[in-house]
Amino acid sequence: MSKYILVSCVFVVVLSFGMVSGFHMGAATGFYQPKIAEPYAKRFAEFIKPFMNVDMCSENDECGFREVDNRNQLSCQPFIEDTTRAMVLLAFGQSNSGNHGDYLHKPVDGIYNLNPFDGLCYQAQDLLLGATGEQGSVWMPLAEQLIASGRTDKVLIVPFGVGGSSIERWTLTGDLSGRIKRSIDVLTKQNIKATHIVWHQGETDADKGTTSEEYIDMFGEVVEQLGPLGENIPIYTAVATRCWGNPNKIISTAQQQLPQVYSNVFSGANSDSLGNDLRYDNCHFNQQGLAEHAALWFDALYAHEQ
Repeated sequence: MSKYILVSCVFVVVLSFGMVSGFHMGAATGFYQPKIAEPYAKRFAEFIKPFMNVDMCSENDECGFREVDNRNQLSCQPFIEDTTRAMVLLAFGQSNSGNHGDYLHKPVDGIYNLNPFDGLCYQAQDLLLGATGEQGSVWMPLAEQLIASGRTDKVLIVPFGVGGSSIERWTLTGDLSGRIKRSIDVLTKQNIKATHIVWHQGETDADKGTTSEEYIDMFGEVVEQLGPLGENIPIYTAVATRCWGNPNKIISTAQQQLPQVYSNVFSGANSDSLGNDLRYDNCHFNQQGLAEHAALWFDALYAHEQ
């Protein structure tokens, strides 16, 4: 049995026992009243919410939003013919790279979404096709800002992040490595060249005790898998360790060192700088948080070109 399934089973058993015990204890003592139960219910909701917002994608790489019934399919041709004014953005990592933000962005002209599951292009809107989660993303407001600034005319987003994923799962032998290969394959099949790669991951490793050295070494395996995209595609790595707790210096130090260790790797958004007032659950971003997170990515994407 996988460790992810085992942990889930233990969690459900313990949670069920606690709920049943709590109910009967309250009923037996006569104190199970709405006003008394309310603070405990609130605490329980706060405890369970993180698990509801994260898709662990256990033992496979098939999870992610893929419903295209109400999506406007578009030709991918604009990203094949005239690439001088087009950006192709590969975005992956864990939940804050996916559809876990608390705001749904509507379609905007010039923003496309390449669906890694069917290899077709669609007009982008939240939820983005390819990543986990059931809410909004940072990549829609980033793409809007890029187009509004005049830096590009159109943006193709290729998202495939997985909520709750550790960096180990994205390594060469990790169970999510197939998602990297799939996304590269659909680009190759469409004859589309990636222009930017963004990696936003680290919150899980901050919690599980990964060392700086381990994180840096495992990221090398992620970079190796991106090789087929070409040697000159810039990779931007976020500082991302803050989730239901304080920032983790061990992982953030590793993330800040990645540009010095690997070629063509640059510093991305420092999302640890965004406080809990910008996060609806002390981890994932609210509407204002998504906007400010996008602004950090906007600045990072062009910092090394200046």
